[in-house]
Amino acid sequence: MFVVSIVIAIIIGYILKGKLRNISEFKYRGIWFIAAGFLLETCMKMLLAKGVLEIGTSTFVINVIMYTLIMVFIFLNIKDKFILTIGIGFVLNIIVIFANSCTMPVGIKAAELLNFSGEISKLGLYSMVNSDTLFVFLADVIPYKIGPLNGIASVGDIFICIGIMGIIIREMRKKPCKEYKEINISNY
Repeated sequence: MFVVSIVIAIIIGYILKGKLRNISEFKYRGIWFIAAGFLLETCMKMLLAKGVLEIGTSTFVINVIMYTLIMVFIFLNIKDKFILTIGIGFVLNIIVIFANSCTMPVGIKAAELLNFSGEISKLGLYSMVNSDTLFVFLADVIPYKIGPLNGIASVGDIFICIGIMGIIIREMRKKPCKEYKEINISNY
């Protein structure tokens, strides 16, 4: 869903006469916090897939560290309305994940609509919605199909995508900083 939202944002940015190269000029404080958080998540999912790590205390601790890093980045840039929107999305996802043993519950009907078959827990930190699931309305229960891409999203994911799209479109539409021309002092 995140890749789709980035592509859609870039298309909208171009329609609104923006330029992709303008994105290189945006500056956020503590960008390495979010990079480290996502790197940690990627490593954790790889270790889960290989069977080196199991869902439990270790994934709980890694999740706490990962989401802390991401939320530090959000806090450092909270004045930006799109970063705030992304932060709201992460908080909604954090609530449902930590309430359900550090797994994101996936709606059975949403999985059926996408013809998903197989063990959902093998995909990483996921579990199927059941009678013990807390905050089902915040879980991955929203199926989507955009062209050849399909998947399941949560309300938090939608907030995150809106924030990402907002940042990309805004930054593409910004006027680039003009380079300062060198002043030739010998003319004075």
